[in-house]
Amino acid sequence: MGTDQHFLRRRRTPRRAIRRRVGLLIKGKYHINTAVEIGEGGMMILSDVPLKDGDRLVVTFNIPGVIHVVMGATVRYRIEPDSEFSQIRYGLHFDHIDFKTRRKIRNYVASRGIHDVA
Repeated sequence: MGTDQHFLRRRRTPRRAIRRRVGLLIKGKYHINTAVEIGEGGMMILSDVPLKDGDRLVVTFNIPGVIHVVMGATVRYRIEPDSEFSQIRYGLHFDHIDFKTRRKIRNYVASRGIHDVA
C-alpha cells in the first residue's frame, strides 16, 4: 500500500477533522467505524477491518443538518497506528460523487477551520 505522505501532497481539496460514526459495507458485511477527516473527494476512517489499496466499499454517513450520504468509495492508502490513533487509518476516495453532494460537503468543510472537530 502507498504511504500517507504521497497522498497528502496530492490532495486537491481541503479536508476537515470530523468524529462521526460511518457505516461501511465491506465484502458483503456491514461494519460501524469512525471517520476522522472528510473532504469533497473522500474521507479518512479508522478501522480494525483489514483493507487493501483498491478495495471497493459502500460508505454511509450523516452530517446533521447538512447531508445524509450512501455512496461507493475506493481505498487509496493506509496509515499505521501511531501516538494519535491506535487503529489503522484508511484514506477513501468517493466514487462517482454528484455535484450537489460534492457542493454540500465542500460548504461543510469550508464552514469551519480545518482543525475544528465536528
